[in-house]
Amino acid sequence: MQVAFASQALGESDSCGDQVGFWVRDSFATLCVVDGLGHGPEAERAAKEIVNYVGQNLDASPHILFAGADEAARDTRGAAMGLVYVDLEKQLLTHVGVGNTRALLLERNVRKQKILLSTNGIVGAGYQKLKPETVSFEPDDLLFLYTDGFPTHVDVAHLIGREGNLDDVANEFLLKSALGTDDAAVLIAGLGSPR
Repeated sequence: MQVAFASQALGESDSCGDQVGFWVRDSFATLCVVDGLGHGPEAERAAKEIVNYVGQNLDASPHILFAGADEAARDTRGAAMGLVYVDLEKQLLTHVGVGNTRALLLERNVRKQKILLSTNGIVGAGYQKLKPETVSFEPDDLLFLYTDGFPTHVDVAHLIGREGNLDDVANEFLLKSALGTDDAAVLIAGLGSPR
């Protein structure tokens, strides 16, 4: 499984409130994207608190992980968060999201994009009932997790059949699709077999 990411802060800021995290262990991976509310140092602090919490609690179920992240972020301004669990052997992924992060599965063999939905709320200030969504994937598929620094619907169909480095794909996604009105971050996972 390959993972790449790209991010940019709003304007000339040194602080980016949109952060990503990914952890791969054997045939399982946990991927997350976090969008601290607003932008600047306090948004970055909120996002990093949550990413750090996720990284320290990878064995927790989604419900326990979100509840713990919500508690860990209580003294911050809070954030939106998208979390994906990937089982590479069973070729299943489960997405759970709170707020306005997005998850998009590019099914390259059938030339189709599938959007995975989040529930309303703010991690750090409470949220509605989680709605985990599990879907199957093929090894050639690409998963995109991204923040609201991009349009809700991004057409990534031109990436079907594209060869090359996922870092280039992430940088192109950022360059061509970022709105420029907020921080932005994208994490892209190539859902191939573990190495």
